[in-house]
Amino acid sequence: MTFDPSLPPAARTALDVAIWFLDRARAADSHLPFQKLHRLLYLAQSVYAAQTGGALMPAIFLAEEAGPTEPNLQRLLADGRPKDILVEAPIGQVRDFLESIWERYAHMPVERLNDQVSKNQAYRDTARGYVIDTAAMATAIAVPSAPPAPPVRVLRSQNGAAVTVRPWSPSPASPSETTKPKR
Repeated sequence: MTFDPSLPPAARTALDVAIWFLDRARAADSHLPFQKLHRLLYLAQSVYAAQTGGALMPAIFLAEEAGPTEPNLQRLLADGRPKDILVEAPIGQVRDFLESIWERYAHMPVERLNDQVSKNQAYRDTARGYVIDTAAMATAIAVPSAPPAPPVRVLRSQNGAAVTVRPWSPSPASPSETTKPKR
């Protein structure tokens, strides 16, 4: 899908998304280092743009030596999560999307996320200190496709009822079944 910058972003602010990740980490009783937060934000923006053709959040990412960074959030979150600031928690499909990003990437250590992002063509092609193009982010990310569905046929039973049938696939034998001596 091609990126369309004229589409409105799915989340109102990048801060809303960042706070969602920080709160999600707290709910999982884990620490979310600042660098890992920026990698999650970058990956979320890239994957969302690749899947939908629009931006997840109104954000820019600068190509820094350590990796892509959202400079506004870097300044705002420098001393940790702000206490007295109102945010809008993402809801519906945006929350579900962020949850999928969390499930896919949050378990990875910062070094692995840095390695994954450093191989991203959009980041590699952008000079240090410059803004990474969101359209390039969308085309550079590898978005996994859904696995193909097994072939299904609809046949009729002896009573005329419709039944779905799939090719038979035996399950592998358990180790205890393969080691039983034959008598």
